[in-house]
Amino acid sequence: MSVIRQRISESNYYVKRLISNHMRKFIENGGRNEDVYDLVFNMLFEKEYVVFEDASSSICSIASRRGEPRYLTRNRLNILMDYISGHEETEHLDKVSMALRLLEFCTKLGKASNECFELLRDEEAYDAIFKLYMKEDVLVKLNCLEILDAMIPLIKKLKFESKASREFVAHAVSLFTKRDLDVEADMVTGPLLRFFSTIVLIENVLNESETELFSKCVAENLLNANSKSVQYYSSLACFGPMYVRGLLDEEVSEKFLNVVRSCTHEDTLYSCLESLQFVADSGDESKRKFISEAAKNVIHAISKFPFGEVREACFQLLLSSLEFEGVTELLVSSELESRLLSTQENNYETTLTKRRLIKKFLASVEEKYRDSTSPLPESVVRSLRGI
Repeated sequence: MSVIRQRISESNYYVKRLISNHMRKFIENGGRNEDVYDLVFNMLFEKEYVVFEDASSSICSIASRRGEPRYLTRNRLNILMDYISGHEETEHLDKVSMALRLLEFCTKLGKASNECFELLRDEEAYDAIFKLYMKEDVLVKLNCLEILDAMIPLIKKLKFESKASREFVAHAVSLFTKRDLDVEADMVTGPLLRFFSTIVLIENVLNESETELFSKCVAENLLNANSKSVQYYSSLACFGPMYVRGLLDEEVSEKFLNVVRSCTHEDTLYSCLESLQFVADSGDESKRKFISEAAKNVIHAISKFPFGEVREACFQLLLSSLEFEGVTELLVSSELESRLLSTQENNYETTLTKRRLIKKFLASVEEKYRDSTSPLPESVVRSLRGI
């Protein structure tokens, strides 16, 4: 093992990659060896990202196994926190890059092992991401937001009362309500909006005033959008979670539906469909009328994109909406008038999604018209089954 330790520190990329890959396979196949456990921990701090990835995955495998002794010993935890805080550094990687890597690792480890999550949380490892976001440049901020997105399953278990997390939230809310954004703020506001649209659904993260300011910002972006900015597209994608939570009024929902109906750009429609998919998947019975109206507008919009890949997302939304009132009848009339479903697609993935939609649609028609004459002629049914 001492030879391998020497190799991992002194060898070139290819040898390091070979060693890290073998260590990973050994552990993932159930291998147990304390010397190997020490080695993969040390590999976290190597220069090569692929070596770090192997080490990260190996440690997550160890920590998630039953019957293993605690992996994050006091010594390992201290070393990890020293590198995250910048008190320790390596010659081959700057402090910020190392901290970002290790925060990515802590996120994966926290999801793999609740015990490790609690240890890291109590050591304030996850607070470090908020501190890093607040003091570094825009590129680091964007990296932090990517890690925070990956942390969503852990957010509800975090103590969102620390000074670092509250400063992060206050900063974000101030950006949402700011009229004139500089270039850096403009770059991070879109991803921030998307992150907040997720955590707004999690209890005890945002307080009432923060939630109110955030929802007001999304509403204003949708109602008063003069330019198609990142904030505008992000607000369209945020609409779904906010609407399900009951934070947006009818005026905003009507504006949103009008955007769906009249949109001529794929980016706009993609953002809208992301929100609509969220509402459809929420299972909220009170949103049936809204989804039925949305399905009508999506069918109207889809004709403007005869070859676009966005058609697949449209068909997926219609598939999710079929159980809502009036959607089956809407598809029947659309098929009879414009051959919406029986028209051949030029994209394989779109065709597969359309086939699933057709299968569910025909089953729905059969169920609805079991005791009466089907509105679909037999020739149309055969045509649909041939897609």
